[in-house]
Amino acid sequence: MKKRSAFIWKHKVFSVLLLLAFLILLIVIFPEILTSKDPNAAVMMDALQAPSRAHPFGTDKLGRDLFARVVYGARTSVPTAFLLVFLIFSIGSFLGIIAGYFGGFIDALIMRIADIMIAFPGLVLAMAIVGILGPNLMNAVLAIAAVSWPKYARLARSLVLKIRQRDYVAAAVLTGSRTGYILRRYMFRLSLPTLIVTAATDIGKMMLEMAALSFLGFGAQPPTPEWGLMLNEGRSYLQIAPWLMIYPGLAMFLVVSVFNLIGDSLRDLLDTAQEE
Repeated sequence: MKKRSAFIWKHKVFSVLLLLAFLILLIVIFPEILTSKDPNAAVMMDALQAPSRAHPFGTDKLGRDLFARVVYGARTSVPTAFLLVFLIFSIGSFLGIIAGYFGGFIDALIMRIADIMIAFPGLVLAMAIVGILGPNLMNAVLAIAAVSWPKYARLARSLVLKIRQRDYVAAAVLTGSRTGYILRRYMFRLSLPTLIVTAATDIGKMMLEMAALSFLGFGAQPPTPEWGLMLNEGRSYLQIAPWLMIYPGLAMFLVVSVFNLIGDSLRDLLDTAQEE
């Protein structure tokens, strides 16, 4: 208990950010804590009402409560970003570790594929992939994952190339350790801290990319409450109902900022731990 308290006081900013992230995840899991209204319940008589006591964030063109849609939008946007980061982390790290450790033809093949993916603008290529697969949320996740894994592959490969030259790795090979054990015990384990920090900083970025695809019509489809889609629906009413873009945009800004700051704090925390 004392160690936990000492850690909190020593890293106050990181602890506060973790608390905010916990509250965000709590809202994602239990959105009814903040609102009991159905985010998809349309009441045409209440269309485009300004923020009021009955509707704190106002209503949209179909009379749906915007506060409820913003709250439930977190249930769509946040888990989707986590799923996307998990996919690119897993695929990219695995391929990068394999390429860096084995080298040769395997390394050349994986890295050339990664170079091809990097050569195209990521969002444009993701739009092309979604256009082929069909516009929906899951296809958007797969499309962004397909164009984002090379970053982790290249990072993992560079880390493994350094680790592979260490004496304890050579000793493990000479003593007959299995390849799977060496990959798991040394390559993946020693690369993991850097990869985790990268993944933490990418949560906000992936959330913005998913919102961008939804805004362009390639991601979440109506009536799903998703922040990027809500921005797209509100842009036609910007002059007469600016709250339709202000509140979803503000929610996205706050959540992305929290996760970006957590990634930065985690990097500083690990750097300090390594120095000590």
